[in-house]
Amino acid sequence: MSNDLGLSGCKLEILSDSVIRKYSSNENYSHRLSIQIDKQNLFSKYIFTNIDTPKIIQKYEDKLIYFDMEYIMGCDYYEYFSVISSTGI
Repeated sequence: MSNDLGLSGCKLEILSDSVIRKYSSNENYSHRLSIQIDKQNLFSKYIFTNIDTPKIIQKYEDKLIYFDMEYIMGCDYYEYFSVISSTGI
């Protein structure tokens, strides 16, 4: 559907309204992306108030690692901190 670059330089592809695919930007970055996948899987097992973590749907390993994850509509830091109370943090 749509291709964009994320902040890390990784290509992001919108597969559907609920799924995004993230590709490693290069072979050297694949290891870093694999660590991100592991951390994201671990973090998504915890339940936090007001924080959602996209679930990893599928990981693919080729020359470049890429993975599919759930798309969650979120807000930026400015929007989040303008509505959250100090006890909500």
